[in-house]
Amino acid sequence: MFRPEKNQRELIEVAAGLAAGSDWQLWLAGDGPARADCEQLAAAKNLGERVKFLGFHRDPSALYAAADLAVHASSSESLSNFLIEAQAHGLPAVAYQARGIRESFLPDATGWVIARDDRPAFRSALGRLMSESRAVRAGRATEARSFARTTFNPVRQVAAYLKLFTQLVPLARA
Repeated sequence: MFRPEKNQRELIEVAAGLAAGSDWQLWLAGDGPARADCEQLAAAKNLGERVKFLGFHRDPSALYAAADLAVHASSSESLSNFLIEAQAHGLPAVAYQARGIRESFLPDATGWVIARDDRPAFRSALGRLMSESRAVRAGRATEARSFARTTFNPVRQVAAYLKLFTQLVPLARA
């Protein structure tokens, strides 16, 4: 969703400062009220060839499969479905700090949390990940998939909720 709190503008600003010779593209999927503003910013930064606005995708699996990294700059989250889905597809992630971000991945293994608005640190993390060997990337992909699919397994999640509810019911009757 292109909404102000998703902060795609910040991702464009981060991308604008990446080394000119580096090989990258920023793909932004989705639609919403902030999209036109983001498109204008990308054009103003002369990033038309590098920043791609892909529109809404009911099933973004093909995008995850074609990507190398996930990036996230939301200023407000509870738990990021995007980061969990990206990891389930084997993508490491770089994300600005917000509530629920650290719980979405294994910090400094499958995801890197960057202090809010620290663009140099965000770019540095991206540069490190983009320069890793194929073998290291493959290891991260395996670890990310395993973490996401184990930690956020729907059967496990439902069981945890049911356990919580059975603990709360006696307290409500007391």
